[in-house]
Amino acid sequence: MSFMSLQVVRASAYVVTLADGSEQVVMCEDVWGDTGPHSRGATMAALAPYVTSDVMSYTVACGYWARYSAAGYLDCTPWVGPYLRAEGAAGGAAEQYGEEDDECADTERSPQWEGSTAPRAGA
Repeated sequence: MSFMSLQVVRASAYVVTLADGSEQVVMCEDVWGDTGPHSRGATMAALAPYVTSDVMSYTVACGYWARYSAAGYLDCTPWVGPYLRAEGAAGGAAEQYGEEDDECADTERSPQWEGSTAPRAGA
């Protein structure tokens, strides 16, 4: 992945459970910009263009997220996270996508993510 660069952000994201049982991460800012909270029905409808299947449920997770992106192209890996620290997110992405970096060894997940079970309740 030498042509891709690491992106790490601190953000809120929807962790969406899809009809096929898979999960997808969608950044809240991508869906709503900087507007405030919305109803469950409005959120599920707004998520539809960002996912690959019908939305069954979602939860909001906050923390550090990471992915690899090819500058100047639309190519990027799915987001990995949330983590308590930026270093953890970088390490999580490196572990997920095969990059080795000893400086990114702390991959402690955000506590609000731990213990979550599918299907997740709406926000």
